[in-house]
Amino acid sequence: MYALLALALLAARLLIRWLAPRHPVRSATPPDYPVIAHLVGGRRRVALAAIGAARVAGAIDVLPTGTGFRFDPGPAVSDVERTMARVFGRGWRWPPIRDSIEARMAAQKVAEHADDLGLTGTLRAVPAHGLATLAVAAVAAGLASAAAPWWAFVALVPAYALLVRPTRRDFAGEVVVRSVRTARPDLHPWRQASWTGVTPASAGLAVALYGATALRAIDKEFARRLLDPVPRHQRPWPVAAGGGSGDADGGCGDDGCGDGGE
Repeated sequence: MYALLALALLAARLLIRWLAPRHPVRSATPPDYPVIAHLVGGRRRVALAAIGAARVAGAIDVLPTGTGFRFDPGPAVSDVERTMARVFGRGWRWPPIRDSIEARMAAQKVAEHADDLGLTGTLRAVPAHGLATLAVAAVAAGLASAAAPWWAFVALVPAYALLVRPTRRDFAGEVVVRSVRTARPDLHPWRQASWTGVTPASAGLAVALYGATALRAIDKEFARRLLDPVPRHQRPWPVAAGGGSGDADGGCGDDGCGDGGE
């Protein structure tokens, strides 16, 4: 019974992949890392990826107290990286940087560019594939123990099909993100032997795909000072108007610390 259920779920998964609409992408080349970041995690991931790229470019740094500052980036950085560096110049840190008006406007431009490429939406509301598989397996085990009829197992197939289908990102964006992950396995934080000599674009793409984990792999000390809450005894005095100490308490997730959603 379990073997038949597994085969049915696999067939449903393949059928979804085959029948799902594929919206044409206007550009044959992979999009730049801000678009990938938008597809993976929306505004928060766009800001974090740009921060990673700007850090590798030498445009920003964070003091041990958690206060950010910037250098003159020159023409070597992109517009979104320049925006993040400008916000850094106010002495802010994460998440006030992410929630600034400049960061929101930069993310909006990235979203509009993604729409022009035929790529819409952001990441799924939940990691649907893994959770769906576990949920269906648990329900199937309960049905088997209760000696349920065969049609109860068959009913799990459409339920599984609905769960694994992307809920917020269209299939074109799904294909692009997966193709970039497949084409650049060297950017995975656990596979990269050394990040010495990495380019800003590669750093931005790594953070776009893997979030704060990649940023910590690229520059552990910088990521710690940026994302981790500053100990109370190390917090600076409030800065005058035009800046801020940027205290940010709260837990750290895949896109850094603090609350605040999309």
